[in-house]
Amino acid sequence: MISKFIRPNRLHLAHSLRMKVATFALLVFAAMLTGCALNQSDGTASSGDTNDEFDIVYANYLSREKTADELRNEAEYAQQIRQDLWDEVLRLGPPGEALIALNPASLTARQALVAFYDEVGSDAAQEHHAIAQSIESNMFSQGDGSKRRPFAVLNLSDALTYSSIHNEEAIGYRYDYSETYPLLLEVLIKHIDAPLERRYYEILAYPVYLAVIANRATVEDISRLRRYERVLRLLLRNGDSAAGVSIASLAMDESDADKGRTVVNRLTAARYFLDRSINPNNAYSYGILGDLQKTMASWTVSPEEQNIHYNAAADSYRTAAAAAYNRATFELAMLNLYNRVNGSTTSRGLNLLEDAIEAYSADAATALGSIYFHGSFDVTPDLQKADALMRKGVEWGSLKHRIAYIEYLTQLDSFSHIPSEELDWLESQANNQESDAMYLLAQLNARGFLETHDLKRALYWYKQAATASTENIGRINDIAWTLTTTPRDELRDVDFAFKVMNEMMLTSSVARREPAYLDTWAATFAARGEFDKAISIQIEAVEIFRSLNHQDGLRQTLEHLQAFLRGETVIDSSLP
Repeated sequence: MISKFIRPNRLHLAHSLRMKVATFALLVFAAMLTGCALNQSDGTASSGDTNDEFDIVYANYLSREKTADELRNEAEYAQQIRQDLWDEVLRLGPPGEALIALNPASLTARQALVAFYDEVGSDAAQEHHAIAQSIESNMFSQGDGSKRRPFAVLNLSDALTYSSIHNEEAIGYRYDYSETYPLLLEVLIKHIDAPLERRYYEILAYPVYLAVIANRATVEDISRLRRYERVLRLLLRNGDSAAGVSIASLAMDESDADKGRTVVNRLTAARYFLDRSINPNNAYSYGILGDLQKTMASWTVSPEEQNIHYNAAADSYRTAAAAAYNRATFELAMLNLYNRVNGSTTSRGLNLLEDAIEAYSADAATALGSIYFHGSFDVTPDLQKADALMRKGVEWGSLKHRIAYIEYLTQLDSFSHIPSEELDWLESQANNQESDAMYLLAQLNARGFLETHDLKRALYWYKQAATASTENIGRINDIAWTLTTTPRDELRDVDFAFKVMNEMMLTSSVARREPAYLDTWAATFAARGEFDKAISIQIEAVEIFRSLNHQDGLRQTLEHLQAFLRGETVIDSSLP
C-alpha cells in the first residue's frame, strides 16, 4: 500500500464547492468502483519509466488554453483536496479526477488519486504515484531553494502539498519576483530544534497565468512589476492568500509611491487586500497585517489613534507568533521595549526577545546583542553576552545579520582591523551586487577601518551602493547627504548626490513628506549654488518638524536654513 497524506489543518469550504464535487461524483462513481483511472488521455504513463513524465504532463498543461473560470475551478478543487478531505480518503477521488482533467501536471491531484486508488486497491495508484514521483523529482532537480537559485513548482497548492506529505510544517507563504524569475513563491517552513527555513520556488504556471491576463489586457508593454501585480490579482480572485499578502506588501512599499497616491491611500489599499487574504494557516498574513497597523500608527498624529493602531499591531503579531513565526515575536518585543502598547514594560520586551531567540530569531539575537553591548534599556553591559548573541545572529540569519556583526566589531575598544575572512566575504558580496555590502565597504574605507584610508575607493562604493539601492530611500538619503556635506574634498560628489536625491524626491511621495530627506535635498541644491530652491525646500522641512514638535530636527533644519539665507553650504563635521 502506498502511504497516504498527513492531514493538515481543516478549513470549512463553501456549499457551492461541495455541490460541484457531489455532481462530479455521480459521473465518476461507477468507474471508481472498478478502480479504473478516469483520465488516461492526460499523459498518465503505463510503464515504470518516470524520467520524462513531468515534461509530458507539464507540456500538456501548457498547451491547453485556459480561462479565468478554469483556473478558479483548479484552485477550488485543490483547496478541497488539501484542506478538507484528508481524513476521508474515499472522497479524494472526485476532486482529484476533476483537477487532473483541468491540470494533468498537478502534484496535489496526483497524490490525492494515489491515496484514493490505494485505498480501493486499484493498480491506478501506481500509475499516479509514478507521475507524482516524477513531478517531485523535477521540483528539486535544479537550484538550492534560495531566491537566487530557487527550486521549481507548478503552483502554491503543489508546494503546500509537498510539505504536507513530507511532514513539513509550512507556516507562511507569499510571492516575490526578480529580474530572473517573474514569479517566485516563498514558503516559510518550521523545523524541530532548528531555524525557520525560507524556501523559494519558481512558479512554473506563470505562463498560464500570463496568458489568461493577456486575454483581458495587453501585457507586452507593461513593466515586469506591473505584470507581477496583475498575476497576483488574478490569483487573489481565486482565494490565494499568498497573493493578497504580496499585493498588500507592494501597496505598503515605499518604492511604490511613484503611483502618486498618498501614504494613507496606499495603506488603505493594503488593508483592503489583507482583509481578503487573512488566513490562519498563513502566518505571513498576520505578520504583514501587524506591519501595516504599526505603519499606520507612525503616520497618525492623534495619540489616541496611535494607541489603537499599535495595540492592533500587537494583536496581529501575537497571532502570527502563536504559529511559530519568530519575526512576529521579535516585533512584539520591540513594541514593548519602546512602550508602544498597553501594559508594555522593558522586562516584558526583553523576555519576548529571549522567546524569539529560543525560536531561532536572528533579528532578536542581533538586537539583544546590541542591547548588551550598548547597555540600552537599563541592561548592564556585557561584552561576552553581546558577542555570543551577535554570532548567533550570523549563524541563523542572512546577509544583513553578518553585516551587523562586522559593524559591531568596528565599535569594540579592542578593534584594530576587519578580520580577513570577514573582509573577503564582504567584498565578494559587494561584487555580487549586494547593496548592503557595498554601503558598508564604502563606510569602512571612508572611516579608515581598512588597511588604507582610501577615499576614492569609498566614493566608488558609495556610488555603487546608491545605484543598487533605488528602492531604499533611506539609503539614498544617507549617501546623498554624505557626498554633499563631507568635509573631505576627495569624497565629495555633489553632482551625483543631486542626481540620485532629486530623482528620488520627484518620484517618491513618502520621501517628499520626510523632513530629513527634504533637508538633504535642500543641501544638494545649495551645494550647486541654487540657494533660492534650497531655501524653498528647507522651509518645508522646518514646517514639518515644527508640526511634529520635533525640537532636535527643528533646531538643525533652522540652522541649515540660516546658512542658505547667508549663501552658505552645509558641511557636516561628524562625517569622515
